[in-house]
Amino acid sequence: MDNFRIDILAEGGDTLREAIGIAIKKGAPGGRITHYEIARIGQHETDDLRWSGRASPLVLILFWSEDKSRSNILPLMFPAGPAEVYELVRGWLASLKAEDLGPEPDHDGSNGRAWRLYNEAWGHVDGSHYAVCAIQPCWAMYGK
Repeated sequence: MDNFRIDILAEGGDTLREAIGIAIKKGAPGGRITHYEIARIGQHETDDLRWSGRASPLVLILFWSEDKSRSNILPLMFPAGPAEVYELVRGWLASLKAEDLGPEPDHDGSNGRAWRLYNEAWGHVDGSHYAVCAIQPCWAMYGK
């Protein structure tokens, strides 16, 4: 499907595992990720992110094939399916410091760690048609 879109803001490993599975199943020909890139791109905030806290410009972009137009793309050691990709993404998110999430929202409540998994028009990310999705660390907001 050429125009597959996904945009999930959530927290927790089980939800992340399911979101990665859906993104790869629908967006990656052959059901495998072969390359990745850690980038700082524009905020790409949706209306939901504007009211629910700021998202970091730091993103992990997953690709189903090499995109030679990108200078920072790196190959995985092997083509990875959803289970392997989940472990890589989970480890990357766990390694991030609080400042990597961007400014902590100021509101009447508390904040925790969350993530956003998304792609953009026509299933692209940051202009690449080889990208499957991006994972962006962000803040979860808990009202009183």
